[in-house]
Amino acid sequence: MNNYKTHFWLIAAFIFLFLLRFFRLSELGLHDYDAVTNFLAAKQLVEGDFSMLFHHAAPFLHIFDAFFYFVFQNNSTSFIFIVYGEAILQISAILFLCLILKKDWKFSATAAFFLAIFVGSSPLLVYSGRCLTIDNGSLFFLVLTLNQLQKLIFKEVTNQNYKKLIHLSIYFAIAFGFNYKSILILPFIFGYLFYQNSILNFIKKIIVFGVINILFVGFWTLIGQLLLGKWTAYLGNLYYLIFEAHQREVTGESWVEFDLLYYFKYTFFFENPLIWIGIGMVIFSVIKKFLKRKESITKENTNALSFDWKELINQKIIFWLLFLASIALPTLFLEKAPRIWILVLLLAYALSAWAFLFGELLNKSGKWFLFLGIFYNCWLVMAHIYSYSATSYNEATMYIKENLVTNELDKTEKIYLKGTLQPIPFLEKAKINYFILPQDFDTDSTINNKNILNSIDSIFYILTDDYCVLANNCLEAESIMKDKKIKYSIRNQYAQKYQLLKEWKEPTLSEPFLYVEHSQYLGLNFSESYDLWQKQAQDTTTIRLYKIFR
Repeated sequence: MNNYKTHFWLIAAFIFLFLLRFFRLSELGLHDYDAVTNFLAAKQLVEGDFSMLFHHAAPFLHIFDAFFYFVFQNNSTSFIFIVYGEAILQISAILFLCLILKKDWKFSATAAFFLAIFVGSSPLLVYSGRCLTIDNGSLFFLVLTLNQLQKLIFKEVTNQNYKKLIHLSIYFAIAFGFNYKSILILPFIFGYLFYQNSILNFIKKIIVFGVINILFVGFWTLIGQLLLGKWTAYLGNLYYLIFEAHQREVTGESWVEFDLLYYFKYTFFFENPLIWIGIGMVIFSVIKKFLKRKESITKENTNALSFDWKELINQKIIFWLLFLASIALPTLFLEKAPRIWILVLLLAYALSAWAFLFGELLNKSGKWFLFLGIFYNCWLVMAHIYSYSATSYNEATMYIKENLVTNELDKTEKIYLKGTLQPIPFLEKAKINYFILPQDFDTDSTINNKNILNSIDSIFYILTDDYCVLANNCLEAESIMKDKKIKYSIRNQYAQKYQLLKEWKEPTLSEPFLYVEHSQYLGLNFSESYDLWQKQAQDTTTIRLYKIFR
């Protein structure tokens, strides 16, 4: 009977989280530049083109996505099935973490179900589960890594310890192959191994861990040489992402950026502020439990208070709390984007659920905080995700096919994209040729250079949308973000050579997560990203098709 209940809460939680992510998903396109390039990488792998295998230094991600593309490539919306695959991987990570915590915290099956719902209904996790992102796969293997670390720390020393260490190392190497930001958990892993072992044993374990991960890096380096003829195909991308990418491309600023309030504000507006209360309660409960009064006779005959640090470190609730702190604190000094905190939020929601159910302050009334948190999460998902789900990219593509591609009067062989990649899956589905214009594209020089444009004599068509604001890559005819940190505006004043042929409203480009996720790239703080979202939503985001005259 107990075995049945264990499986039942897992199945029920999976169904709930599955539906939460997939509601209205079929109406969506792909959210941003990274999602579309991940789709293209999967497509090209299936077609035998390996040039994007190491895009974003995420070869495991692209192989995983390529499998789903291969299976569903004959479906007109193949990219949706890749999203399904990644979402299932993310949900599996959430449920496996909750299964571990159920055993650690001795939760009943009912409590574990609500734990999973509370964690899995995080708006950021729901948003990521509806995208193609490097985070979904890495979460699963990071949870596996932490599970092996727990076994190393809390189980008795046996001959199986090195087997567990090898498993830990392999899981981390796979997580790193999905998401290079997985490196943020290394200080926690090394710190606990150092605490639990003698210096000699610690060095031995670090050597084992290092050798296994070097083997994985060496493997991808060799694959890069064999398939692409470059020894630096993988390591070069990795170096670029760590030291040169993101906001440095746009602002030239350092990646070191201290902003204590960014994630507090983000949580207040777009996540569940109850998690701050929950984490505070966890800390209070831990202090109350482990702060022991020791009677000691002093000259003043007073009582002394002291921590039993060894007992504190060995408790599993402290394991998760220290892990949360170890990955949260460094991010306060790095570029800001909610996805960087996705693992922090995963643990923050889980620890908050523990506080609400078993904390020292609320007792039995805490369950109502948990129910309120779940209800509020679902409301946020409806307000900030579902409300922006309908897309017009398919409608725009059908218009292009019917009026430009097959119409002999205005026939064109190719559509040019500027500042956006989101139309690509729909153009691929409609079998419409396209070309992505570079960021330094200039209409006058390009029109006069047939080697660049290779278009018909004097007229061509450019498809763009308001994502160009976030890509910092708009047509010169659209005056956008003259001073991005002070004023945001789009003036519909077009030069005579531009004719706005057709315009479609595009709600997905008003989705708030899109703007806070680009804080990192544009070098904006939270308030600036929020103001940009408000301005764009107020002006109505659109897709625009231009007819360009020579």
